[in-house]
Amino acid sequence: LDPGSSLLTPEETPKTKSEIPDQVRHDESSIFLTSTWIQQQNPDHYTIQVIGLSRKTDLENLLSGHQNLTPLASFTLHRNGKPLYMLIQGSYPDVDSARYARDNFPTSIQKRKQLWIRQFTKIQELIRAETGGQSE
Repeated sequence: LDPGSSLLTPEETPKTKSEIPDQVRHDESSIFLTSTWIQQQNPDHYTIQVIGLSRKTDLENLLSGHQNLTPLASFTLHRNGKPLYMLIQGSYPDVDSARYARDNFPTSIQKRKQLWIRQFTKIQELIRAETGGQSE
């Protein structure tokens, strides 16, 4: 995979950052979309759960220079009273598309065997349980 290319096919390429409504971005400087964007995804589609870290800045540092992997989204879970910032990548119509993206994911970010393909419905349920139905 060319480092400058996206994991998505041209038909699946997401909107540019400037076309994404503010309410689905954490802030203007963040490359991550929010749980609002996650909740708007088709629950039958798939995504790649990349990693969970205890500090959001660590996620941003990890993805520095990998903006071609958009869409990237983060959501927060709490474990033992502490935040865990989860990172997901992509929105894929079927599991085969998600597997292709996983198999071409940069190992400099995460080992492929540690990438987890998940259906959006499961992540949406986690977010609803965590936030009581409210978006971050």
